[in-house]
Amino acid sequence: MATKTLQIGKIPVTVDQDNGIIRFTAPMTIDGDGGLHTYGPNGKGRDDIKNAMTKDGHWVGIVTVNGLPYLRPDGYFVSTTSYQRAEFSVCDPKRYLDAETVPFIAVPPQIIKAVPQIVIGSRVIVRHGDLTAVAVVGDVGPSYHLGEGSEALAKLLDIDPNPRSGGIEKAVLTYEIHAGTAVTIKGETFELQRYQG
Repeated sequence: MATKTLQIGKIPVTVDQDNGIIRFTAPMTIDGDGGLHTYGPNGKGRDDIKNAMTKDGHWVGIVTVNGLPYLRPDGYFVSTTSYQRAEFSVCDPKRYLDAETVPFIAVPPQIIKAVPQIVIGSRVIVRHGDLTAVAVVGDVGPSYHLGEGSEALAKLLDIDPNPRSGGIEKAVLTYEIHAGTAVTIKGETFELQRYQG
């Protein structure tokens, strides 16, 4: 069995390359990406617009048209996730996972590269105390950060789901990714998708 350990920040990650099982214990920050009400102009939105920009001012995590955020008729930007439903257009929020309704986690690129199995769209088991939730790997986060879950996942685990102020700072949640294993949540079967980054 080919098992190795990665280090992401201060968090060790155990990777079984043969069966695609990835395990780690981490805190949880709240990922609002893909949510219908995540980002908007002038501070409108459940999350801070700074989280949709890189340090050098480039937009990430929202749809842009001619370099500017695409504004929907309801006054919100279209927030994106790495997992995408190809049957919808790029400017349609249904293309992406809605953080408010779909339990998912974000993982750094190193996790995706650590196993030969496809990671995006894979099944995840997350435990917090006596609570257990099934989720999907739905987004890719920065290489230096581990332990990011959607608002919907936080609610299932009795964690404050507010993207601006919620989450848990201590590494008390266990995450187990079953890379290459598809998952069905609330009647939707998530397809496995290769990371395009």
